[in-house]
Amino acid sequence: MKKAFFLSLAVFLFFLAAAVAQDVNFTAAVDKDKLEMGDQLTLSLVVSGNVQRIGDPKLKNIGDFAVYASGRSQNITFSNGVVTSTTQFNYVLVPKKVGTFSIGPAELQIGGKTLTTASIMVTVLPSGSVPKTTAPPPTETEVREGLKSVFVSASVDRSKVFVSEQVTYTMKFYQAVNLFDNPEYTPPSVVGFWKEDLPQPPSHFEMVGGRRYRVSEAKIALFPTAAGSQTIGEATVKCKIEDFESYFNRDPFSLDLDQFFNRGARERVLRTSPLNLEVLPLPENNQPDDFTGAVGKYQMRVDWNKKTTEVNQPVTAKVTIWGTGNVKSLAEPKITAPPNFRTFLSASSERVTREGNKIGGGKIFEISFVPREPGSFELPAVAFSYFDPANRKYVKLKGAPLNLTVTGTRELAGGYSGVTQKELSVRQSDLRYLKKELGGESVNFVGSPGFWLLQGLPLILLGATVVLRRVRDKEESDVSYFRSKRASKMVKKGLKEIFAASSLPAVEYFSRLQKMLLDYLGDRYNVAAWGMTKNEIAALLEANTVGEEIKSSLLELLDLTDRARFSGWQPTRVERNQALAQAEEVIRTLEGSR
Repeated sequence: MKKAFFLSLAVFLFFLAAAVAQDVNFTAAVDKDKLEMGDQLTLSLVVSGNVQRIGDPKLKNIGDFAVYASGRSQNITFSNGVVTSTTQFNYVLVPKKVGTFSIGPAELQIGGKTLTTASIMVTVLPSGSVPKTTAPPPTETEVREGLKSVFVSASVDRSKVFVSEQVTYTMKFYQAVNLFDNPEYTPPSVVGFWKEDLPQPPSHFEMVGGRRYRVSEAKIALFPTAAGSQTIGEATVKCKIEDFESYFNRDPFSLDLDQFFNRGARERVLRTSPLNLEVLPLPENNQPDDFTGAVGKYQMRVDWNKKTTEVNQPVTAKVTIWGTGNVKSLAEPKITAPPNFRTFLSASSERVTREGNKIGGGKIFEISFVPREPGSFELPAVAFSYFDPANRKYVKLKGAPLNLTVTGTRELAGGYSGVTQKELSVRQSDLRYLKKELGGESVNFVGSPGFWLLQGLPLILLGATVVLRRVRDKEESDVSYFRSKRASKMVKKGLKEIFAASSLPAVEYFSRLQKMLLDYLGDRYNVAAWGMTKNEIAALLEANTVGEEIKSSLLELLDLTDRARFSGWQPTRVERNQALAQAEEVIRTLEGSR
């Protein structure tokens, strides 16, 4: 009986240990992957998961470095009955020679299983090859106020960029003492920028003013939307640090329960300084006619789904654009279709990637071409232009044109198929006159008003058909006329939908409002409004003699929508209604100026 009990217990412990090992993550990171002789790097091994007892890890393949243990730290949390532990082992590595070396893997035994980290490649250069960069030490004011134990700094990777070019913002939190809780980070206000979060690097250690700090970073990618001087607001970090001096010097008869239960905790609110950027406008020289505002470095592929089709059956060009840059703001390529085709965007999709500190990804546009008559046609090559800020020049990409064969019967009126010229030809046939006897008096229908009305009816119908045909042809051949006519109807529908969606989150609500405004401008003035900068929109309004007051109101409204979408601002219901009323007033004035 005892033997069976111990056997069952052993099996239970075995599977328990295996389950624990499966819930544990073991990772490695270094604070730099390039250094010079005489410098040092910090290797951090992090163990996280449902485990309490952790032995020391074993380092392998580090014979090219002198290794010094730099301590370990542990954080244990208890939530919903689950214990989670995070333990970090830190090592200082000093290179022995120049070259490229592999550090690791490291091994750790947990629950009878061996966990390993990935190897890390590090390059060691001769002394003097790497420029020295250190974080600024605390100021005298910070030291006097006792803030040198924790402080923050903010920086950007460049101070001068073009419109829509990425700039990377980094906030660093320096910590030389233990914290009583996780710090609360509030990102900066970024009005006038598109914003994308970046992966956060692992924490590392830096020496500042002769003191060793643990450094945590938060990074975001910003894309300025307008030229001129732009400001990135302050970021804040709220934390509780050790302050045993104030705890032991307190009044022993005080009933301050918060001070008692937070023994030695002192709350600090740290703020970074605002940062100024100089945003350059995109050059006007050599700007392609089909440029829609894309900035970065891209590639393009165009795939046609077929080479033959029938009248009124679409052929689709799948345009795939990918690379680095703000792919969310990419507008559809400008297309010049033959006059006997209708063209429209049938679908689009996007995928955003974050590789290191770079935002990129791809966007797919599916553009349909609908022929209105049979024959052989050449559909033009799809073109896409972007500005390359690294080389300060515009780049134009082109796909291959398509030789298309269209079969079937030519349609008569745009948008209505199946009615041919032959079927609408009017053929007169013999008329059998009607005679009606009334009181012995014979009445002849020939020559009466009704007779001539029936004779003229085919001509009236034919004239109406010709007029309708001309109206349809004008709408389909004159894109500007068609879009301008559609603008009023679509914007009224959009205003009603936004008013009904007042309970949506601020980001989605103002995204809809911005999309409606840009769609209206695009249809009203026959332009690709998506991707236009603030200056380009202002120039468009001036070119169409829009008054200064309405122009300023519209630009202010677009800035407001960007603020709600990207800065974390949470407007009240009153502010939402005011923004919608402002949009209605702008649109009413623009419609009245037709």
